[in-house]
Amino acid sequence: MAKVKVHSLSREERQKIIEDFFCLVLRLKTKDEVLHFFVGLLTSSEAVMLARRIQIAKLLIDRKNTQEMIRRQLKVSFQTIQKVDQWLHSDDPKRDAWVEKEIGGLTKKGSQKEMRMLTSRSGLNRYPEHRLWAELFARLLQ
Repeated sequence: MAKVKVHSLSREERQKIIEDFFCLVLRLKTKDEVLHFFVGLLTSSEAVMLARRIQIAKLLIDRKNTQEMIRRQLKVSFQTIQKVDQWLHSDDPKRDAWVEKEIGGLTKKGSQKEMRMLTSRSGLNRYPEHRLWAELFARLLQ
């Protein structure tokens, strides 16, 4: 799929496209539905780009790394790091606390157990690209 030039779309069109996407995501009811939706929708590159932002958030939450260290370690731009940092620190303290708790908790045993369940019972071994996802999940669990 060709990259969309955001500024070539009208504001109304951008808003409608994004609204439709989020409405669809909000209709997903189970973890399996969410997993199959994103595995089917995203390319490997798109999934890695989103996952990389979560990695950046985890490193920012840990507060052990400077933005320069994160940039070198993950090979991302300062703009990407700053965008994630802005996302982590919005104007809503409750949302910020939730995001920090959830992302900070990604390395805990409970989320590893969830990942194991998702990869074992879902169709992640059906297609080559799905096997890539399963391999990535397996690495997360190590």
